[in-house]
Amino acid sequence: MKHIAVFTGGRSDYGHLYWVINKIHKSKKLELYIIAPRNHEYIHELYEKYPWREAHTVQEINDVFGIKDYAGVFTDVTDVLTDIQPDIFLGLGDRFELHAAATAALLSNTPIAHIHGGETTEGCFDDELRNSITMMSQIHFVSHIEYGEKILQMTNKLDNIHIVGSPGLDWLTKAKLYTKAELKDKVSINLEEPYILACFNPVTHELSNTEIQIGNFMYALGAINEQVLLIRPNMDPKNEAINDMINKHLVFSNYSHVKAVDNINHLTYLSLMKYALMMVGNSSSGVIEAASLNLPVVDIGNRQKGRIMPDNVIHCGYETDEILLAMDKVKNYSGKVVNPYGEGNSAEKIVKVLEEL
Repeated sequence: MKHIAVFTGGRSDYGHLYWVINKIHKSKKLELYIIAPRNHEYIHELYEKYPWREAHTVQEINDVFGIKDYAGVFTDVTDVLTDIQPDIFLGLGDRFELHAAATAALLSNTPIAHIHGGETTEGCFDDELRNSITMMSQIHFVSHIEYGEKILQMTNKLDNIHIVGSPGLDWLTKAKLYTKAELKDKVSINLEEPYILACFNPVTHELSNTEIQIGNFMYALGAINEQVLLIRPNMDPKNEAINDMINKHLVFSNYSHVKAVDNINHLTYLSLMKYALMMVGNSSSGVIEAASLNLPVVDIGNRQKGRIMPDNVIHCGYETDEILLAMDKVKNYSGKVVNPYGEGNSAEKIVKVLEEL
């Protein structure tokens, strides 16, 4: 059996890795190891779903709170890989903690398989991290043929590039989305009335403008009448500044229609997307998952600039008036979208490749 060590840093990648991990665990040809920080939002779920065996399935590393923990992630993952000696290290995305873990794999002579490489997000230093992970990797699982072509240009190794789609879409084919009645106790908004999903993450190439950007965003949310469920940002530089600005705005009486939440699991999140009026912000889920639910999206600013955009997405700048104008436009959206990021069967494709390597 081939031993596969899957790295997950937190909520930002776990929802996308969930079904991949599940399929590896069930494979008769693969042995699963999970590397995760102690403060992973779903660490208890990992232990529950993947119980310890003689070789512990879940390998804990120290807490990860921000980019200052890069060196700690590298050291801890190096120790884990030296201990378990997997055949493949598997990671998804472009975050700094994955880069640290992948560097540990590279220097430990552990072959790296990377999911969601070849993409472009011009507003963030994710591009530099993602491309660096691509160059360290031997196996590439990409969400679209254009991204595969980019990796081919970078690596000149066609045989190792596999077009599998986005594994985040697997929830839509492998799990039943919650009904409104089932969602009722999970959120603090009235699901029988129109509501908007909102999320604004730091644009890491524009950190000096973060307070202005989130201020304009919050003013736009305050100017509308619909309910807003606002998901707080990922663990990125300046996320504290965004959270502080959110808190300051929410104390105003005219923001009573805006409810902020720290964390929502992936199935709940997708279920909320199913019934939402629209999505607004700069989350990658607005580009990738929303199309499968025909959900209109207002994508703000440069964080997702460069990605392949489905027809349900309208792009706008950071100014409050631009955001409000784009929100008015998408209210009338009623089209059917073909999602360019796959059909919800990525986990099977990824595991089949891993089994046959």
